[in-house]
Amino acid sequence: GESKYPKMEVNDISSAEKLKHAILIHQQGETDYLTFCQQASDAGVEKWTTHMIEMTVTYLDKKKNKLTVEPIPKS
Repeated sequence: GESKYPKMEVNDISSAEKLKHAILIHQQGETDYLTFCQQASDAGVEKWTTHMIEMTVTYLDKKKNKLTVEPIPKS
C-alpha cells in the first residue's frame, strides 16, 4: 500500500543541537508531528527508538550514532 506520510530525506550531516531545538519546540506545542519529523530529518535523524521501561527516546543518525537520549515527559 501507499505510505500515509510523505517520504523525507535524512540529512547526511547530523546536528544534536538542531535536534534538541526541534524537540524543545515540539514539546512546547509549537509544531505538529509532521513538522517535528521534518525538523528531525533535517537534523540528521534516521530513526528513533522508545525504551518503555526506562521511559526514554533515543535519536539515531544514519551511522547509528546517538544524537540525544530524551526522557519521555510525564503528562
